[in-house]
Amino acid sequence: MGAWFGKPISLTYKKTNAFIKGYKRRMCQSSWDHRGHHHFEGRVATLVEEESAIVHGVLYEIDPEHEEETMKKLLHREKAGYIEKYNVPVFDLKTNDLITDNGLLFYTASGAPEFKGEEPMDKTAHIIAYARGPSGKNTEYLFNLQKGLTNMNVHDPYLDVLVDRVHEVIKQGSSYIADEIKPRTKVLQTLDSATVNAVLGINVIYYSKERVIGRVLATSKIAQPAQIVHGGVNVLFAETLASVGGFLHVPDFTKEVIVGQEINCNHIKSVKVANDESVAILGIAEPVHIGKTSHVWSIKIYNENTGELVAISRMTASVLKVKQRSKL
Repeated sequence: MGAWFGKPISLTYKKTNAFIKGYKRRMCQSSWDHRGHHHFEGRVATLVEEESAIVHGVLYEIDPEHEEETMKKLLHREKAGYIEKYNVPVFDLKTNDLITDNGLLFYTASGAPEFKGEEPMDKTAHIIAYARGPSGKNTEYLFNLQKGLTNMNVHDPYLDVLVDRVHEVIKQGSSYIADEIKPRTKVLQTLDSATVNAVLGINVIYYSKERVIGRVLATSKIAQPAQIVHGGVNVLFAETLASVGGFLHVPDFTKEVIVGQEINCNHIKSVKVANDESVAILGIAEPVHIGKTSHVWSIKIYNENTGELVAISRMTASVLKVKQRSKL
């Protein structure tokens, strides 16, 4: 079912370590109600068809007395873009014997809105490293999945590489940079040093022309006297993200510079700061208009933990011609 490994429905009564043929496990299913939110969807496992593949997991047998109730719960849980497949042969992990040819499987394929395809692993790793939803951090989901397979004496090479990459992202605090803007990577890496970004701890974690995502820990450093995030921080955060986005769009970043011309911000819900790193705000900037001499950006800021909208901002930026910036 789904990732074919994980939390069983409560009314199942027997489980067996097993495997099926013709599928592989991939973390390419978006999650907005489990390990992410609509504004920043996490990634959860699903099965993808591949003729020569074998995938290991757990076969859960349904108690016949509660079949109707169990199926109702199961179909609700796997509602987000999964395809049902019946009469799937399932084999015992230890003996390789056929357990049943009446297995029920949930998998995804292209065309489902939640199916993201086999996106670059580096992108998946960065999303998982930073996403969280009503069920908790996306990393917990991934690490528990790997742990469960390890306890079965099974290793999934794809999963092992992904877990290692996620650990690297967390340790380094690195950012995802889309392929089309990688030539600007050197400049991007200098933006956070010796600026207000460093003072406030603004960490841009996702760079693309379509979306710029940043994160700030909600500590006393950015608080007003009532120990909530200062409204001015929201504005500065919004302008930072929009300015970064504008930088990614200018044709020649050595001769053009983005400067804020006008910005407004509606503060919707306060965020109480914490003494540790348990609370953060997440900002997402997206272009509304990209012109030769001006840009308009929409920025939304969220409570990373609850997913609640904290502030909405809109910024107009000017594109100015400058002399060649030799230092870049």
